[in-house]
Amino acid sequence: MPAAPQRAAAGCRPRWEVADVFRIYGDDYRNRYPLPAAHRKVMHAIEVCRTEALGGHLERCDFCGFERSCFHSCRNRHCPKCGSHATEEWLHAQKAELLPVGLCVVRRYVVFTTERSDLSAHRGS
Repeated sequence: MPAAPQRAAAGCRPRWEVADVFRIYGDDYRNRYPLPAAHRKVMHAIEVCRTEALGGHLERCDFCGFERSCFHSCRNRHCPKCGSHATEEWLHAQKAELLPVGLCVVRRYVVFTTERSDLSAHRGS
């Protein structure tokens, strides 16, 4: 397995991200298995998310002058870096709408057979 990509701050991020796997193995996977165009588009978005490919800007501290590059995100809902925040916000909003009660769902089904003549008599025909 290839060496894990270097991270700026050790311990802040997982050793491997989905984007790393897609960048390393994505081309081989796409060549080997036919994928719908939508899947290819998502894979590409995740691969280039927060990289120089999408552009970015430079942040500078007014106090000490420290600078760092901040790259733009793909904003794809399937991206673990971009979409997970939106998903969490959506879940939080949905939970806020729930009533604060316990839920007990009991479903009971009764199946029976009847003669066709009984059914017509019940309908009034």
